This record gives sequence, C-alpha cells and structure tokens, in this order.
Amino acid sequence: MDRNHRGRRRAAAALTAGALVAGVLALTPGSPAGATTLPYRVIASGLDNPRHLALGRFGGVYVAEAGRGGDHCVEGTDPETGEPTELCAGATGAVTRISGGGIAHRVLTGLPSLAGPDGSSATGPHDVTTKEGIHVLVGRGGNVPEALLGDLQGLGTLQRRVTGIDETTFVADLQAFEDANNPDGGILESNPYGLWTSPRGDHYVADAGGNSLLAVDRQGGISLRSVFPGGEALAPPFLGLPPGARIPFEPVPTSVDVGPDGLAYVSQLTGFPFPLDQAKVFRVGRFGVPSWYAGGFTNVVDLAFGPDGSLYVLELASQGLLTETEGPPVGALYRILPDGRTKQLLSGPELVAPGGVAVNGQGDVFVTINSILPGAGAVLKYQHQ
Repeated sequence: MDRNHRGRRRAAAALTAGALVAGVLALTPGSPAGATTLPYRVIASGLDNPRHLALGRFGGVYVAEAGRGGDHCVEGTDPETGEPTELCAGATGAVTRISGGGIAHRVLTGLPSLAGPDGSSATGPHDVTTKEGIHVLVGRGGNVPEALLGDLQGLGTLQRRVTGIDETTFVADLQAFEDANNPDGGILESNPYGLWTSPRGDHYVADAGGNSLLAVDRQGGISLRSVFPGGEALAPPFLGLPPGARIPFEPVPTSVDVGPDGLAYVSQLTGFPFPLDQAKVFRVGRFGVPSWYAGGFTNVVDLAFGPDGSLYVLELASQGLLTETEGPPVGALYRILPDGRTKQLLSGPELVAPGGVAVNGQGDVFVTINSILPGAGAVLKYQHQ
C-alpha cells in the first residue's frame, strides 16, 4: 500500500466517523473549555453532503449539495484516498434554496454525484452563486471509472440554471481545460471547488485538483488566472521516514471571493499530510501573481467577505485531518478585520466537518455542517452580535 494513500485514508475515515454523530451535536449547543461559540439555530437539515452557500434575494440561502451517489456501483478508486473501493454514481446532486422563513426546497435536482456505497464523501455540486442567475459548479476529482461516465455527465463543469425550471445549461468544461493545459504541470486532475460570479456573469473558479484559479467569461471561455504554490511539512511518523524528514504538499485551493479592492482572494486546504497552521489565504494581483494575505490556518475549506470588508475564513478540521481526536473533527471560523487583525469567531462543537460559509448584509453568518455525509447535512445561522 502506498504510504501517502494510507495517510489520506486515515484522514477520510476520521471525517466519516465524525460525521456519523454530527447530527446530534448540531442540535445540542455546548462548548468545551476554551471553545468559542455564539447562539445559532438550524435553518435546514437532512441535506446530502452540503458544501458551499450563496445568498439570494428576499433572505434566501442557496446550498450546493454534492448528493449521495446512486444505484450504479462498480469497483474503482476512492477519489478521497486513492484506495480500491466501490464507487456509486447517480443523479442525486442538487441545489437547495432556504427561504427567509426557513422553508427548504430543492430548486435544482438531477445533477451528477459520485460517492461510496453509503453515500458519504460525495463528489458533485460543490458551489453555487446567484449574482447573475443561478450558477452551479460541479466537481470531479480523482479517476472516474469508465463504466460510470454515462451516469456522470457534467462532472467538472460550470452550469447555469434555466430560469424558472429544474434544468441547467452548460457554461464551461473545467476538466477539458485541465486536460489541454495542465497549468500546474502536475498530474492531470481537475476538481473545481470554489466559484465567484460577478453581476455581469464573469466567473472565477478555484480548481482544487488543478491547483489553479481560472477565469470564465460570459461566453464560457476559460483562461488561466493564477497557479498556487505548495510547501513542505514534517512527514507523519507512520510513513517511517527519518526523524525531521520533510515532504511536499500541494496547495489545494478551495474557495474564491473578490474583496473590496477588486482582487481575488483564494483559500488553501493544503494536501497530504494536511499540516497544522500552514494553510494560507492568497491575494491574486492584477497580473495573476498570488501573494500571502493571511496565514496560520489549518485545512481551510471556504472564505467569504462580510459587509464591512472583513474576511471570514472557515476551517474544515482545525486540529488537522490526520490528527486523531477523541471525538469528531471540528472546524473553526475566523474573521480577518479590515485592519488586518485576525480573531477566532467560532470553534464550538456544533462545527462538525463544516463545508461552507456566507455572511449577509446584516452580518449574520451561515455555515454548512456534516459536509461529507448524506442525509445529515445542515445549515446553521448565527445572528450578528
């Protein structure tokens, strides 16, 4: 067994185990010593692998659901671990709208989804935007078994909802761009994960597999905006390398938003070995050069600007994806103030495997939790303090 893959398997297993109890935790507020939380309420539950969110009109909140796979299963390679496993495909990906009154309704269904037999850790719709119609970003990641490709039309693409009906139109094929250009020069792999859309209908896409930021115009033309650097971290002991040995990690960009300065800001998960405190937020200059904006985070999965120009940074697992904990992996939310100061806003036990964050004009914060489990995903609303 490849040692790198063994470490990735341990991380994925930890996430799945944590998610199994997250539905209970999300409904029982409480904080261990030193944790920070705020009053919140659950505004939607029963979601399938919910990821990023977007705010719409009249107080609506839109959530990308990666789905739960489907009934067509074959032997393949787990996109999370690289290990042999059974993979299942189906049209269970969706976009759900939660009204200002708390009523959840799926406004887009039938989107492709790939998952294990239990529906966990799905790949499918990862992000949604509402600035110029409803756009949905469908991820890909890893090697998709050829036998399932017919069930997964639309993986690795940007799509737009046809106004008023439960259908989409194709906008851009991010996987095809990766195959033709391979911007980072590494393995050919695209997993579009973060989406930003302007009021004019132009887009930025953070490609977690391709380690790049792509620009997509209104006509669907794709161009490279930036490529992000990785780094080095101490090798985990189970790899059996000499003490102090360091190994490289990939950047894995997960989200993008545009700041008050008009520049793109991109979050970084970091790949294996998922080091503590080494995830960054990059600011991409006007000529596409990424620079350090903020750091010291762990496994960042999303970011969003608030109404006052503060940047909210969401960690998927604040103790790291390889850290063995007594309970489920819990994330944290940070707020970077316009003057550059960083403060931890949330670290309560309800933040189990969070997947996305959005902040409305009143400063209310919305977070998805249980982002890697079918049927147990939820959206929490923290009211502005």
